[in-house]
Amino acid sequence: MPHLVELDNQILVAIRRISHSVEVYSRFLWQEFGLTAPQLGTLRELLQKTEGTPTQIAQWMSISPATVAGILKRLHERKLIYRSRDQEDGRSIVVRITEEGKRLAAEAPSLLRDDFRRNLRRLESWERMQILSVLQHVACMMNAEDLDHPPFLSTEPPEATLADEQAVQPTPTPVSRHEQTHPSGPE
Repeated sequence: MPHLVELDNQILVAIRRISHSVEVYSRFLWQEFGLTAPQLGTLRELLQKTEGTPTQIAQWMSISPATVAGILKRLHERKLIYRSRDQEDGRSIVVRITEEGKRLAAEAPSLLRDDFRRNLRRLESWERMQILSVLQHVACMMNAEDLDHPPFLSTEPPEATLADEQAVQPTPTPVSRHEQTHPSGPE
């Protein structure tokens, strides 16, 4: 029985290491660039594709439209994107990246998901399938199978999570420059 307890502890340590890595990266990204991973991912998608509607961005990013609405709102407030009516369909909004958004997207480090994908590509197909199966099982064991989280391997700052998921509610008061560079917790 002691062997099984040790194995359980090793599994929990591995999960904690993954979680810690995500938190450290997220904190760094927030402190150095004032961005969350989904915000940076949105800028990078717009940089690559030039423009897109909020629906397209949600599809590109594999996140919900409500989450995209909150992300776009924050990026627009920081003047990192433009939002305008579609010339062909006045009901649609088209989003484009600004010069400042391009600069920030170029300066920021690669996303954890991008590094992880590069490492995954080095593995054989059967190894990737095995990892997928185990991670899906772990997610189910942690009751996380129905969560709508973007594939960014990051956490949102606490004030962004609620607003991004409930984009229809009022925005919290803006974060001061000091709070952006000295957050109190994982971003």
